[in-house]
Amino acid sequence: MKRIIIHPERCYGCMTCEVACVTAHKHPGAPVTTEAIMQTITPGMLRTTRIWVEPAQDNAPVPTTCRHCLEPACVSVCSIGSMRQDGKHQSVINHQEQCAGCWMCVMVCPFGGVDKLGKIAHKCDLCQDRDVPACVAACPNEALEWVDVEPLAEERRQQVATHLTGGQLSCGT
Repeated sequence: MKRIIIHPERCYGCMTCEVACVTAHKHPGAPVTTEAIMQTITPGMLRTTRIWVEPAQDNAPVPTTCRHCLEPACVSVCSIGSMRQDGKHQSVINHQEQCAGCWMCVMVCPFGGVDKLGKIAHKCDLCQDRDVPACVAACPNEALEWVDVEPLAEERRQQVATHLTGGQLSCGT
């Protein structure tokens, strides 16, 4: 199972990920207009992106998006079942044609990964039709990374073990 890992220390706020998202999710055959791109980067306008670059407490930019939880609260509260966990990456998908616009998913998401777009819930779908999500592919500073999560825990444990032993990884031999 693959997920987007965010490295906030690498993000410098160029918003290329947001523009790539809008471009990747435009209606087939529709041109990418300057207006659509401006809506992506202009505060207060209807933002159609599914990833957001938000300022942290120190005003450093941080990309945020749906985390595609294994036990998603948004799916649990969706009374009509438009929010479902499916897709090629076991991702959480909102089937927008069924969405009633009750906003329960917006209210329960602990990461702010679901937004309102008109009368429907709007969120990341991990670009189901692509091998790598558009935001990840477009990020010039690799602040977003597309990784297989299974080996990630082992890799992190090895990094911690190396750090705790002063740089020497002890294998017990």
